[in-house]
Amino acid sequence: MKLNNGPGNIRAVLDPEATGERIRMLRIQRGLSVEELARMVGDVSVQTIYKWQRGESVPSADNMIPLSEILQVPVDGFLCRKYLAA
Repeated sequence: MKLNNGPGNIRAVLDPEATGERIRMLRIQRGLSVEELARMVGDVSVQTIYKWQRGESVPSADNMIPLSEILQVPVDGFLCRKYLAA
C-alpha cells in the first residue's frame, strides 16, 4: 500500500468516529466519568468531551498531551486513522 498523495495512491486521514470511540473506551477503562475527564483535561467542557466521543470533533493539539497522560496512552494510542484513495 502506497501512502502518498500521488494519483492512485492511498492517504491516511484522521477518523473522528473511531478516535471518539477510543477516547470513550479508554475513559471507561480508567473509571472516569465525562465530568471527571473534562475537569482533568482543563479548560474543556463536558459537552466537548461528548462531542469527541461522538466523533463530532477531535481534541485540539493543546488537549492531546493532557488527554494522553490522563488516559495513560501515547497520543497515537487514541488517535485513529482511516485510509482514503487519493
